[in-house]
Amino acid sequence: MAHWNSDQVVGGIEEPRFLIVGPELSPNISFEDDLTGVSGSSGTPAPYSQLFDTSTPFMDYVLKIEDGDSASQQYAEITIETGESIAEKRFIVFAYIRNDADSGDQAVWCTFQGITGTHEKQYMVDSTWRRTIVHEIVVPAGETGTQLVYRIYPFGKSEGDAGTGAVRIDNFRCRKVLAEYTLPIPDRKKQTEFFRLLKQAEHELIDGTLKTYKKGFRYYYESGYDKLSAANEYVRAVLARTDDEILFFPHKDASSCYLVKWADDLERRWAFGTAALGHEADVQLIGQEVVHDITGEIIDELNTYNYEEDVYTGGGGATI
Repeated sequence: MAHWNSDQVVGGIEEPRFLIVGPELSPNISFEDDLTGVSGSSGTPAPYSQLFDTSTPFMDYVLKIEDGDSASQQYAEITIETGESIAEKRFIVFAYIRNDADSGDQAVWCTFQGITGTHEKQYMVDSTWRRTIVHEIVVPAGETGTQLVYRIYPFGKSEGDAGTGAVRIDNFRCRKVLAEYTLPIPDRKKQTEFFRLLKQAEHELIDGTLKTYKKGFRYYYESGYDKLSAANEYVRAVLARTDDEILFFPHKDASSCYLVKWADDLERRWAFGTAALGHEADVQLIGQEVVHDITGEIIDELNTYNYEEDVYTGGGGATI
């Protein structure tokens, strides 16, 4: 079975997982304007700050969290107002993160703060921006209030009070999980399953010299079936018809996830093919993750570009 981008998943692609999610709850996705929603431990200087960083693919400013005191555990936390009681609800936080240093690895300890039980994860990050933080929680029944508090310690918990470090955070998101589905693995006989990512792949000629580029990334997933089963047909119908956004995991145990938005109604209607139940079919997910903000650097080989609302325009010689 051919796997494209299989290095992003655990154990190959196999069964993809889909979360149907509600609207954005994050108080500050990109940290471009300020640090709304961010607080943290005491210290001089404060352990969190807004940092100018041209390496991020989401404009120029990020949240920097630094623990420079080996005698304490310094942290930053982001308060998320959900607008409803959090008890027995399921939420997911996902964010891009990198080591503040230009080389080496940095352990990071993250937790949903103030909720009964243990709701923590540890991550290892390097100097490359990746959506490494992917953290789900089912809030216990006895909790009260409407807020989630997500706390980030820029060092591993195993280091205890002696740990120091610094990380950068960007594109911080939080969604309520409404439903979850997995798509059964494809037939081994046909053996056509792949997943790939294209940056800024949606483009069109304007006047023969300029192209427009939608902000975001295009995600393609396809599984081939000799016979479309009832289970496959059900998942296909649910995902193609939902008006909510889809959080797509290429594998049910994958740490990476992609927030899918249909580019248009036609694409949504035909995303999972037209084959009838019991017939040979290629089940496809072709969606777009719209980036909150994006820099010109992520557009490959653009000679010139202009940013205007949701598109970039570049010279006719530009390619992706």
